[in-house]
Amino acid sequence: MLKDKPSVPRELRSLAEEVKKYATAEEFVARNVINVKPRKLEPSEPCDGRIPSVSTGPVDIYLDKYTGKMIIEDGHHRVSEAIARGDKTIPAHITVVETDPEEDALALDVTAEFFEEVRRTLH
Repeated sequence: MLKDKPSVPRELRSLAEEVKKYATAEEFVARNVINVKPRKLEPSEPCDGRIPSVSTGPVDIYLDKYTGKMIIEDGHHRVSEAIARGDKTIPAHITVVETDPEEDALALDVTAEFFEEVRRTLH
């Protein structure tokens, strides 16, 4: 019976699929990039399109392991531009975190632990 294996929350399933591509937690932490829907993100820096973003590459996202909430760490402007263009997805480097309910600002990086949990469910 598989009851002792952790289940992957719906919000983390695409990230769990990404786990299959990597041999080690270190490689996963350093290189994982998935496509996310920009409308699921809330940029704090809206852009009107007059000044294009000078940054390129994936945005950096914190993904809360328990709530599935995505928080933009870096790339607010790129997310705003993607929304304005109507892009369906935007590449994002994900860091899985656990937030401490006692302290909203404290988030522990558990990306490597997430990798190991998912690997256990695959075997």
